[in-house]
Amino acid sequence: TSIFENRDNIFKYLVPRTDMIEKLFPIQIPAVHIRGKDKNVASIESCKKLLTMAGSDSIIYTDDKEKAKEVSPEYQVSQNELDIDDWIDMYNSAIIYAAPSAFIMSMLLFNPHKTMVFMNEEMCDGEYAASAGDFLFLREAMKFCPNVSII
Repeated sequence: TSIFENRDNIFKYLVPRTDMIEKLFPIQIPAVHIRGKDKNVASIESCKKLLTMAGSDSIIYTDDKEKAKEVSPEYQVSQNELDIDDWIDMYNSAIIYAAPSAFIMSMLLFNPHKTMVFMNEEMCDGEYAASAGDFLFLREAMKFCPNVSII
């Protein structure tokens, strides 16, 4: 909570270089973040449900291309090689669908009005359970981030 309450004061002294991450033309296609290799937060079935919600024109961003193919071979998967390129593309997308992770939630510090849809606790049914801290952060952040939801 305090990070959002003090965001303006912090950014007075530590000005973020949003010019380096904001593209001239935002990406209008929904982004879906599927985490797999290091922390498998959601099962294949939960990821399929998330993709259905996001729509067939979505782009999948992932560190696990094999899992993405299992989830849905017909969806487009980002070909970015670097995590930072995925982060920038998702930051510039119209909406992000994801399981809670610091990688995604960090975007809210730069843009608290970013539209994000997160899996709920039941959908986070992979081998690596989403931490209670991620959901605590999300619920606190929702007070300051009006376009964040947990489905």
